[in-house]
Amino acid sequence: MDFHRAPPKHEVHSVRTCDLCCSHDPAFEQRDPLDKLIAAGAEVTAHSHITENGYVRHRLVEAKLRQIAATPAKAS
Repeated sequence: MDFHRAPPKHEVHSVRTCDLCCSHDPAFEQRDPLDKLIAAGAEVTAHSHITENGYVRHRLVEAKLRQIAATPAKAS
């Protein structure tokens, strides 16, 4: 699996914080400020991040969420 992407061919002028990363990444506050941002008009996806590190960290959050969803709940 490849976590890298082609560099964007256009500039992004308006940005916002990634909601998925903000709510599910415990180390979100320690990220570099640019790694927290996605293009304002874009969906909340890894590809929307404006930096490579933001993209990779978003993919790691997605993988962790898939792992949690696939783990069967323990019966009490």
